[in-house]
Amino acid sequence: MNHAPPHGHIPATVASVADYEPLARARLDPAVWTYLAGGAGDGLTIGANRAGLDRVRLRPRVLSPLAGGDTSLSLFGRRHPHPIMLAPIAFQRLYHPEGETATAMAAAAFDAVMIASTLSSVPLEVIAEAGGGVAPQWFQLYWQTDRDASLALARRALAAGFGTIVLTVDAIVTARDDIRRAGFTLPADVQAANFPTGGCRRRRAGPGIRSSTACSARRRPGTTWRGSLSASTCRW
Repeated sequence: MNHAPPHGHIPATVASVADYEPLARARLDPAVWTYLAGGAGDGLTIGANRAGLDRVRLRPRVLSPLAGGDTSLSLFGRRHPHPIMLAPIAFQRLYHPEGETATAMAAAAFDAVMIASTLSSVPLEVIAEAGGGVAPQWFQLYWQTDRDASLALARRALAAGFGTIVLTVDAIVTARDDIRRAGFTLPADVQAANFPTGGCRRRRAGPGIRSSTACSARRRPGTTWRGSLSASTCRW
């Protein structure tokens, strides 16, 4: 299948973030696009999230003094110039040859927080180095079936310079019917770089369910690992 060629510059037709979506779709494999743009189940939550955001209104306060106004805020003891953060997205080398490295550089250029995924296609240490320490970086942790492995991964992220751990707790079982139908599988040159074997473990956590999120993405892309997770489980 032929795809549109990459852009060497930002097209003049791009006026907002939403304008990038059709450009990306035209340049990605259909199955990869489904993986990127889809969601769990029938995708109802994606629609609900969009509708909820559209209901947010900005109230103009005309003829009001604007001196001293700014967009800064404080989170976890650090001052940020604006509330713009890049959410964790797995396997970014599916979308760009430099993957998370390029994203980290872009985040640093705009002093925005990048939240790196456990399932990044570039090692977290490389992501931290690419950011150059200019902007804060957070690490999104998928809870592993091995408690010690979760702790080791968190400590590794902190040692690399990630100042905040973002724990994902809603991915114990996540069915991605859309990417099953699209036939999505990870290509051989893209893997979960934070795991020695690309994240694929042999131990099973249930009938037909692999115990690793990354393993599931490669072998059964529609299902993540199954297990038991509660507040007490995550307490160290």
